[in-house]
Amino acid sequence: MKSVILPSAAVVVALHGAMVNHGHSLGALVLEQVVLEFSKRYKAADAKPAANLLLLIAHLFNFKLFEARLIFDIINLLTADFSLLAIDLLLILLQS
Repeated sequence: MKSVILPSAAVVVALHGAMVNHGHSLGALVLEQVVLEFSKRYKAADAKPAANLLLLIAHLFNFKLFEARLIFDIINLLTADFSLLAIDLLLILLQS
């Protein structure tokens, strides 16, 4: 699954850039849905989907779709819990 995440993030950012002149915010819509799904999967302790969604969020950040504030909020969320899942997710986030 990880091999699909980077190209998917690139497509979202490219489409967002192409549509920004037309008043559509595809990147914001995708980012909102991904963050909501990540939050749901993280609360349910669903490790693999949460890790994949977090990796997608990290790649969207690397492609400069959004500012660092969201990443800091996710880091704060993960360090406040500090469970095994949170540590694994934090490692994934810091490595990407």
